[in-house]
Amino acid sequence: MPMEFKEDKEPVSGLWRMYFDGSRIRNGVGVGVVFFSPKEEKFFFTHILQFTFSNNVAEYEALVHGLLIAEKRKIKKLQIFGDNELVINQ
Repeated sequence: MPMEFKEDKEPVSGLWRMYFDGSRIRNGVGVGVVFFSPKEEKFFFTHILQFTFSNNVAEYEALVHGLLIAEKRKIKKLQIFGDNELVINQ
């Protein structure tokens, strides 16, 4: 079960993992991000953007969305995973 993800005032220690995905949908773009804490706790985030983009742009939006969350959470060590070769290789 997902846990509440609050903003921290101090940097969060340990290595976190972030998985992101984005997809073009009928009414816009859907983005999703999952974080795994160093203790293997899961935190899920989804968002629908009311704009029409390509799948590649949707992937970038998901990555940026996740990075903004990590920054707000003050995560300092982060491994990032995605399934879009264009985004991953840049």
